[in-house]
Amino acid sequence: MNHWKCRKIAAAVDLSEPSLAALETAKGLARRWKASLELVYVFEYPPAYGFGGEETLALRSQWQEHGAWVREELLKRMTDFPKNRCRCKVLEGNAALVLERFTKRQAVDLLVTGTHGYTGVRHALYGSVAESLVRSLKVPVLTVRAGQPLTVPRAVLLPFNQARHAEDALLAGFAWCEAFGARAVVMQIVEDPRDEMATYVQLKAHLAVLAGRSSKLDPKIIVRTGNPQRAILEETRFGGHDLLVLSAHHKAFWQDLVLGTTAERVLRHCEIPVLSLRSEEKRGVVNKKKRAKKR
Repeated sequence: MNHWKCRKIAAAVDLSEPSLAALETAKGLARRWKASLELVYVFEYPPAYGFGGEETLALRSQWQEHGAWVREELLKRMTDFPKNRCRCKVLEGNAALVLERFTKRQAVDLLVTGTHGYTGVRHALYGSVAESLVRSLKVPVLTVRAGQPLTVPRAVLLPFNQARHAEDALLAGFAWCEAFGARAVVMQIVEDPRDEMATYVQLKAHLAVLAGRSSKLDPKIIVRTGNPQRAILEETRFGGHDLLVLSAHHKAFWQDLVLGTTAERVLRHCEIPVLSLRSEEKRGVVNKKKRAKKR
């Protein structure tokens, strides 16, 4: 059942409070899984960079000095971690693009990053590197907030709409629960209260098949009615969970938990660590729908 293989973890760090929480989280996970750890700092040049002249040369020199200082600061925070399993990289460019290339080339199994959780005007101005990473990366992305590093989760919330493409995220969540001895809480949201009982029965049968190979797992089932975003956020605030696992789906076929709508808003507002796993449309499901439309 436990198919989670994490041999290499990357932590995106910029020495901000959220990224330091990500660093501590990554260290803890790497220790538990005996994984190697890559610390990545990305220096983003200002928009005017690249036009030449003395200003550009001066900026380049400052970047090199800053890079040396960053390495020194990061190494200070890694004295409690095996040196032979840790590397520090200072790279340059657009943070999201650089990290996407890095995780792909280095065969990273998990990226841990901090998030500021900006909303409203601040989010419009600054955007969110974390959201960009979840959109673009194929590897799982774990986001944490300042002062809230993930240590040992005891309860993991797993929103699940019983779609085939969401099963990978659910199984990954189950694997985390087994690895940490945490309780799995599976939640499905329906629109009509009259569907709650039937959904509960269907979900229980579905989970019996998916989790049946593990005698350790006995998932708690929750069925809620209403807006998916509100229901998930409310459960993360009052349900006593330590980790939320989201299926980051990239197509608008399934209306709930579609990245760019519900999943993205949940990621932005969630106050507990979020593990986002990119899911792909299962071909069998797509083909069936296409055949149905042709008819």
